[in-house]
Amino acid sequence: MRAAQQQPLHDSAVTPGIVAGPTGRKDDTSPARRPGSAMDEDERAATRLSTIGFVFHFRFQFQFLLPEFPARQNVMLPMRALGRLSPRQMEERADALLASLGLGEQATKRPDQLSGGQHQRVAVARALANEPPLILADEPTCSLDSKSSEQVFEILPGTGL
Repeated sequence: MRAAQQQPLHDSAVTPGIVAGPTGRKDDTSPARRPGSAMDEDERAATRLSTIGFVFHFRFQFQFLLPEFPARQNVMLPMRALGRLSPRQMEERADALLASLGLGEQATKRPDQLSGGQHQRVAVARALANEPPLILADEPTCSLDSKSSEQVFEILPGTGL
């Protein structure tokens, strides 16, 4: 993963960190919309894309991976939307993120060819694709084995685990 972090996509004075609460609570983890914001919808969308990564666990390991795209392209989606990297750089970053999570050999497989735990790790890689200073993760390791959980905690910035 260190190779994937060598070229930051943006300058930020934000120090990555983690906020954790008890598992099983049905708290609202979505960021609140600020009243009186001067940003229009497109500006808010661009800000979310460049500053927030999302990893949510839903029933049955459904991680919102697009079924028609292989793992690599699912990870590249937020990078394409942000448009800061060349296609080659996006592919290299996606491959580095997948490899750091033990999925290097799965990059060309579609979601229907991956296990639930592999889905979850692809979702983590996708959340990290644009190097956001904030990652919202709801139980990102709940269905992973201990080795895969360790890989996730190693790659998530600020977890200190």
